[in-house]
Amino acid sequence: RALVATGGRPTALSCPGGEHAISSDDLFSLDKSPGKTCIIGAGYVALECGGFLTALGCDTTIAVRSVLLRGFDRECCDKVSDVRVSDTMPSNDGPSGDVVVDPSS
Repeated sequence: RALVATGGRPTALSCPGGEHAISSDDLFSLDKSPGKTCIIGAGYVALECGGFLTALGCDTTIAVRSVLLRGFDRECCDKVSDVRVSDTMPSNDGPSGDVVVDPSS
């Protein structure tokens, strides 16, 4: 699954495969664990979702375009990043793709 958590109101992805993505709102309505999950976004909602999915044992990666928690205090953000890495919640820092792959394939 891909979870899009940009910090704004959830909207459907318009890229190929976007129908396979869910929003942070949808995450709380799932009947079962999403399993391996890529979270697209670096705001506090993305980090909260990534943190609890990791704590529940899901293989979770956060796709970050540039920096975590843009607009927040950088010293605090660096601490959050350090803790996230030490808690084995990896991120894919850098430019993101524009295609979502079917999770069943």
